[in-house]
Amino acid sequence: MVGDPFTEFLILRSTGRLDEAEQLLEEVIELERSPVAYFNLVGLYLQREEYERAVEALAEFSPDDLEEGRSVYHQLQGYIHLDQEEFDKAERAFQEALQLDPDNPVLKEELKRAEARRKMRRGAWKI
Repeated sequence: MVGDPFTEFLILRSTGRLDEAEQLLEEVIELERSPVAYFNLVGLYLQREEYERAVEALAEFSPDDLEEGRSVYHQLQGYIHLDQEEFDKAERAFQEALQLDPDNPVLKEELKRAEARRKMRRGAWKI
């Protein structure tokens, strides 16, 4: 045990011990309804390509419930939509995140990626 559950989670996740990482987050969530724990759980589910579970975990909060982390909420929404090839929805989610955190370079890149994938998808149908 490292001490800080989120540090321990990151170690478990980075070493591929995803079941243990999930269990740790679930224990944290039992103690307190933490957006940070849920957001990390969403990331874990996305890593496993468990999109339905990611959507369910993210649905535990709405952006209006959050004092902090609204941009992260929309960013995670964008990742879910990207992974499900819902590029228009992904773009909207990243745009919402950027409105809240306009200087975030990761969000800017993810928005570009969503736009490029949408254009590729549409261009693939044109012969």
